[in-house]
Amino acid sequence: MRRTRMISKTLTLVLASASVLFGTPAYAGVNVDWDNTVDFSQFKTFMIGKTPTESDELMTKRIVDDVVSALESSGLSDGGADADLTVNITSATKDEKHVSAVTTGFGPRWGGWGRFGGVGFGGWRGASTMVNVDNVEYGTITVDLVDTSNGNLVWRGISNDTVSNNPDKTTKKIAKAVKKMFKHFPPE
Repeated sequence: MRRTRMISKTLTLVLASASVLFGTPAYAGVNVDWDNTVDFSQFKTFMIGKTPTESDELMTKRIVDDVVSALESSGLSDGGADADLTVNITSATKDEKHVSAVTTGFGPRWGGWGRFGGVGFGGWRGASTMVNVDNVEYGTITVDLVDTSNGNLVWRGISNDTVSNNPDKTTKKIAKAVKKMFKHFPPE
């Protein structure tokens, strides 16, 4: 009876930990969407509208510079107040807990079954589970391109990834994400 309870408790802990670990959404990646009824060849210029309200002004500047560079590489130019597209950039961070568990102390062992003993499943006696909880910070950058003439959203890019404590690593991740976001811009 006691052994059954211990198996049940350990199994419940392992399954709960696994569901938390594997139930966590995969954030890393870039997604792009656009209005496929819009002729993007009509857009020649852009202006920066909304920018991130990060407390880190240097990181905000890097994000905006990367977006401007990507747009210019796509053939658009800064058009000031008379631009065809308004670029709105937002960013946010979110902390999440990641739980992982490792259970040890069970598996094959000698003894037990049959007339002469032998090898059998060792059961759960002596099993222990180590649970690790890590805080992970995720960052999201959203770039919206709005048709200035009518205020309609025509294109959106979203990038999600982990944020490093090292500003150089985060800067490289942002540059890579924005480049990937605009890889096939303008859409055909």
